[in-house]
Amino acid sequence: MLTLSACDTASGGGRNERGSEVEGLGAAVQLAGARAVLATLWPVADQSTATLMQRFYAIRSQDTMSTALAIQQAQLEMLQGKGAAGVQANSQIAAKAEQAQVAGLPRLRPYQADPDKPFAHPYFWAPFILMGNWL
Repeated sequence: MLTLSACDTASGGGRNERGSEVEGLGAAVQLAGARAVLATLWPVADQSTATLMQRFYAIRSQDTMSTALAIQQAQLEMLQGKGAAGVQANSQIAAKAEQAQVAGLPRLRPYQADPDKPFAHPYFWAPFILMGNWL
């Protein structure tokens, strides 16, 4: 398995790519022989990514669950605020993520970060996708 935890490693192309926007670096290394790739769909924050990767590899090293379940468990821990004691989330990044709005939808109330769950916002844990062999 290859982990590409930098920004936008699963996305290539740009707008109007008709599906090929998902064929970024992650797809390229699979074509080169990687059986599984963990990659990202948008720019990621350093602090939350480090926290997520540490939890993912700690869970995965126990070898009691599949790679897919390990990343899911690490993401759920981020959502629930586990392992984030003393961490200060970048409120500007979370606010920027929350400002994104689809035209025509009612305006959502501003996101209020919970200091006990600094990385609970999907911006911090949701860009990670597993491609290829999920076991």
